[in-house]
Amino acid sequence: MEDSDIVIDNGRVVCLGQCYGYRGYDKVDCKEKVVAPAFGNAHIHLYTILKVINEQNPYRALLIAILNMAANGIAAFQSMDENYKTVVEAAKSIGLRVKAGPIIKNKKCDEYISIEKLGYRLYTPIISIENLLEVDEEVLESCIELLLNRNIDIQISVSRTIEETLKFKRIKKLFPVEYLVKKNLLSNKIILTHINWISSWELESIVYYRPRVVVCPYSDALSNINGLPPLKKYS
Repeated sequence: MEDSDIVIDNGRVVCLGQCYGYRGYDKVDCKEKVVAPAFGNAHIHLYTILKVINEQNPYRALLIAILNMAANGIAAFQSMDENYKTVVEAAKSIGLRVKAGPIIKNKKCDEYISIEKLGYRLYTPIISIENLLEVDEEVLESCIELLLNRNIDIQISVSRTIEETLKFKRIKKLFPVEYLVKKNLLSNKIILTHINWISSWELESIVYYRPRVVVCPYSDALSNINGLPPLKKYS
C-alpha cells in the first residue's frame, strides 16, 4: 500500500489506509521508508552468544543479542536458556516481548510451576525440556500435567539429528514423538523444536494432536545437520 496512513492508539492499529479526522497524535513521516509487521523469533538460545563474542558479562552479552534481533525487525522471541530471569531483564530494557522460563531437569515440579511474573507485562512464562533423555519419566509426566493444567506452554527439543534420534530409540525403544504420544503428553500446548528426523507414523501423530512445530534451519545448517524436515506435511 502506498500513500497510506497508519494510526496507532494505545498500542493498537485503529486505522490503515486513508485515515481522516484523527487529531492530537504525534506524526512520523515514513515517506522514504517501508513499514512492515515485526517478526518473532520462535526459538533461540541467547547464552550461546557468550561463546562467540568477547564479553564476559552475561547481561551485556544478552543485551547485544537482543539489540541485534531488534535491529533486524524482531519484536518478540522465545528462548531456551537456563538463566531465564536475566533474559527477561535484558528484554525488558529494550521493550521486546519474551517467552522464557526454567529448563526441566530432575527436580520437584513445584520449582518449575511457581514461575514469577518478574514484573514485566510483555513476559510470558514457558517451560523448556532440552533433552528428553535427561528427564526422569515420573518427573516428566507429573510436571507436564501440572503445567498443562496451569495453561503454560512447554517447548521440547526432539529429533534434531539422526544420531540423537536413534540413540533415543535404542534407550526408550520408541522414537521421541512416538514416546510422547504413548505417554499421552502431546497436545497443542507442546512446542516441538529442532524437529528434523521423524518417522511417517510420528508425522501422523503430529497432524492428529496438533503440537506446534519449530524448525531451526539456520542453527541446523551451522551444525552441519543434513536433510530438511517435511515442512509441507507439517501444515
